[in-house]
Amino acid sequence: MRHRGSGLTLGFAITLIGAMLVAGCAVGPSVSGSFDRTLTVTAPIRLEVGNASGDVSITGSADGKVHVHGDVKSYGMGFGSPKDRLNEIVTNPPVEQKGDVIRIGKDLTRVRNISIAYVIEVPRQTEVSTMVASGSQMIRDVRGPVKAEAASGSINADHIERSAQLMTMSGSIDAKKYWRGHSRIQRIRQRAGIEYQRRCEDQLPLRQHAREFGGRARGCGYR
Repeated sequence: MRHRGSGLTLGFAITLIGAMLVAGCAVGPSVSGSFDRTLTVTAPIRLEVGNASGDVSITGSADGKVHVHGDVKSYGMGFGSPKDRLNEIVTNPPVEQKGDVIRIGKDLTRVRNISIAYVIEVPRQTEVSTMVASGSQMIRDVRGPVKAEAASGSINADHIERSAQLMTMSGSIDAKKYWRGHSRIQRIRQRAGIEYQRRCEDQLPLRQHAREFGGRARGCGYR
C-alpha cells in the first residue's frame, strides 16, 4: 500500500463534510421507526451505500438475496415534523435496484436531521462502496473489492477476498484477511505518521500492512 499525498483526500473530505452538514444536529425531540427490504439479485453485484448519520453493517450471506434493515430516527430540527420525515423514509426507504447495482441512501438530501442504522446482507460475490459521514462501518465476508470512506467513525473489514481501500478522517481502522496486493488503509491527517509492517502473530502466514496518520490503523492482509 502506498500513500499518494494529501491531494488524494481533498474531494473525499469535501464530500463527507458536506454530508455531515446535510445530516444536521441530533437535537430536539425524536421519533423512531424501521423498515425492511428484500431484493432478488443474480450475483455478482455491486453495492453502493451513502449515509449521513448512522452505523452501517454489511455481511456476505449464502441465500443469494439482498436484505436491508434500517433503524430510523428523526429529530426535531428542520422543516416539517419529525414524524412526517420519519414516515417518508419508512414508507419509501432509500433503497434502489438497477440491474446488478444496489444503491442505498445515495440521495442525502432526503435524510436531513435523519439518522439511519443499516444492517445489510448481500451475496458473498459483492463489490462494496460506502461513504459515511458519521457512524461506524463493519464489512465482512464479501468478495470485494471494497472501498469504504468515513468522515467520523471507525471502519472494520474482515474476510475480504479482493482489495480493500479504507479511509477515515477521524476514527480507527481494523482490517483482517483482505487481499493486500492493491489495498490501502489510511487514517487521513494533515501530518504523516508512521508506517509499519509485521507478521500477524495469530494468523500466520498472513502479513500485516497498515499506515497510520495520527491515529490507529491496523490490518492483516493475505499475501
